[in-house]
Order: sequence, then structure tokens, then C-alpha cells
Amino acid sequence: SSTSRGLGDVYKRQRDFLRIYNQLEQLLVNFAEVYMNDEISQTSYNSYISNRRPQIIQILKMLSSKQIIPLSLQNELNELRMYRNALVHGVDFEVSQDVCTRISKIYNTLQQAFNTLQKFGKDSAEYEKAIKLVYDLTR
Repeated sequence: SSTSRGLGDVYKRQRDFLRIYNQLEQLLVNFAEVYMNDEISQTSYNSYISNRRPQIIQILKMLSSKQIIPLSLQNELNELRMYRNALVHGVDFEVSQDVCTRISKIYNTLQQAFNTLQKFGKDSAEYEKAIKLVYDLTR
């Protein structure tokens, strides 16, 4: 029946969203670790890594302050985090296709930037270009 198929889509979108969200969060952690070589940041980083899992809010602030992500994206990622928490804690709502598309786009753009960072380094023109694409995500 169409309802059961519709439900399948809903659950698939939830799963997709959560899977991409988890990958995105790990990617943000990886980004943070690269930028953590600065002594000053190191101490604040250690204080929140001691919780084993770094607080994603701290990481977003740090990445925004290092101009890796614009403030608007920091806010949007924080909204996605709250959305994810609501989903995981059983608040019943449908994940729209738009949200899935958007989080995939953000993830892919940041992943591209991270790959470029690893390949060419912080001060490369390539990386600067990749970060510009991250800034272009701004709505």
C-alpha cells in the first residue's frame, strides 16, 4: 500500500539524515584537531576533549573563529545538531527531503575542503578556494 511505502521513505530519510549527521560531526572533529596545534587552543581543547567526545558547540565556535565556517553556517550546524537530538530522543517528526539534501551538501563541501587541507595544507591557494566554497553555502 502507499502508506507503508511512504513510511519506508520516512524511515529511510531519518536513517540517511542521522548517518550523514554522524559523519559530519566526525568531520568537524577532524577539522578541529588539525587546527589544534596552536598552543593557546590546545589548553581549551584539552579541557573539552576530557569529556572524551569534544562538545560540538565548542568545535563550531572554534571553526568559526578560525574562519573555516561562516557564522551563519555555525548557527545552521547548531540547528542541525538540535534537530538530530530531537530525532534521536524520539520526538516524532518527519525528516524532509530538503533537510537531507542540505546536510549532504554541507557535508560534501566540508569534506572536500578537508581533503584539500590534507593534500595542500592550510596556506595553499587550493585550500583557500575550498574554504570559499564553504562560505558560499551561506543561505
